[in-house]
Amino acid sequence: MKVLKSEGRRFHARLEREAVLSSKVVHPNLIALHDVGRTPDGKRG
Repeated sequence: MKVLKSEGRRFHARLEREAVLSSKVVHPNLIALHDVGRTPDGKRG
């Protein structure tokens, strides 16, 4: 799991772009990305 410590739109946009790109990579030695969102305390991860 990846959780951002920095706040701001730029960092959130970067995490979402990274998640979209990572979800397209399919390889038997990589873990598949299933979801991206916020933790109960409001942090994005």
